[in-house]
Amino acid sequence: MGALMRGLAALCMTTLALPAWNAAADDAPAAGAAATSAPAEGAAPKCLPRKVIYQEKPHYPQEMRYFASNGETVAMFEVSPEGAVVNPVLRQSAHSSFERATIGALLKWRFEPVDPADRSYCKIYTQRIEYDTLGHVPGGSGRSGVESSHAPFQLQTADLSKLPEDFRYDTAPELLVSVPIVYPYEKLRHSDSGKATVAFYVDPNGRVAKTQVVSATDPVFGQALQAALAGWTFKPAMKNGVPSWALFEYTHEFSQDETSYIFEFQLPSLLSAYSGGGKLLPGLEQLDQPPQALFHPIPVVEPTYAHKAETLRLEFVIDANGLVRYAHPIEFKDERLAWAAVTAVSRWQFQPPMMDGKAVDVRAVMPVAFAAGGG
Repeated sequence: MGALMRGLAALCMTTLALPAWNAAADDAPAAGAAATSAPAEGAAPKCLPRKVIYQEKPHYPQEMRYFASNGETVAMFEVSPEGAVVNPVLRQSAHSSFERATIGALLKWRFEPVDPADRSYCKIYTQRIEYDTLGHVPGGSGRSGVESSHAPFQLQTADLSKLPEDFRYDTAPELLVSVPIVYPYEKLRHSDSGKATVAFYVDPNGRVAKTQVVSATDPVFGQALQAALAGWTFKPAMKNGVPSWALFEYTHEFSQDETSYIFEFQLPSLLSAYSGGGKLLPGLEQLDQPPQALFHPIPVVEPTYAHKAETLRLEFVIDANGLVRYAHPIEFKDERLAWAAVTAVSRWQFQPPMMDGKAVDVRAVMPVAFAAGGG
């Protein structure tokens, strides 16, 4: 990810002069509309913006309606000469449901094609999208009375007096990007619930430097939470005007009631088809052509975790919309690496798999390679 962002920073950048969309809970998708972008003020070097010829407006995520949560996402992406959005990178999203909605919509945008040899046009763009419930959730008015402990990704304020001096910040970190907490497939399959608490350090760069499982009703729940938190990024804590370290504990309940915001619970028929040995789902070899990964964040391993090089294998479902479901390792040695891979791939978005010209759910197996590192 660091190499990718350094590469992006070296290219021409602009911010789309489009509305900061307010994706409300009751919104329908917007029809395609022509719009013209303009370079961000102070952008250097100067470049010509591409004209947007189709915009897909994101839906407010269904799984977030229980919480009546507002949110904001910021994404960076390239535009190919043909006008397609490629290589999207999420810069801000406090909940992974907003990530899926934002990336899914942007991948459908189309820009006016340009001559590949013409270097005068901007190649990199950023887009901000706001999500607002407007007080509308199923069953009536906004759920302002939902307990904060049930709200997604609320970090508890630490008692700084009980922490070492190095962790006594003046301003707490602000969560910028959260990655999904993946429900372990075997637990999901058998409707097993559980709970885990993980402590983690946020370094002065806003990255999670180290995680440690404090408690877990089953080790796999702790591993799943640990892997997700390793990928979270923050606006760092501040102390005496400079970025500082911070220490938090986060508790997550893995359950199948309405307070859960795990994607897979919305698809009981797909889970049933897949968990029955996958015989009801076609394999990649049966498709018209292999689906292309359009959004593919890499696995994140905390820098303090020492590990050997390994190539492991994951199995998962790509649903008819191109979203990854039920990712789990089938060959691995290091459980921490396996969970880093599962967490990353669960965020991926593909072109919809096509068989005989129709979008279908499909089984997939993929190797993931890790170099030695950490420590």
